[in-house]
Amino acid sequence: MDNKTFKINIPIWPVSALNGAGESTNSTQVSARQTSSASVAMNAASAAGQLQISWPADHTGWQLQSQTNNLTSGLGTNWVNMPGSDLTNQMTVPLNSTNGSVFFRLLRP
Repeated sequence: MDNKTFKINIPIWPVSALNGAGESTNSTQVSARQTSSASVAMNAASAAGQLQISWPADHTGWQLQSQTNNLTSGLGTNWVNMPGSDLTNQMTVPLNSTNGSVFFRLLRP
């Protein structure tokens, strides 16, 4: 098998804004990376009181959200972003037996 090295170019743009007061100066450089728009399956595994949730690396940038409810409520609208989940493709959260039900979803940016 041949080992190959690939160079990935991530576009970088200066950003400015225009409003009634005029144009702002350019910001520091920002970059953007494409994320997949395909549906994705999440994997979950538990060990030592922790739940590890992972998803494919090409979905890094998606936001993992959670929702905790009592057992009789089911799904609601109280989704909460998991901090830092948009920077990775796996998160580990503690298992809490006092939670009635906990739901997770990935949200495309």
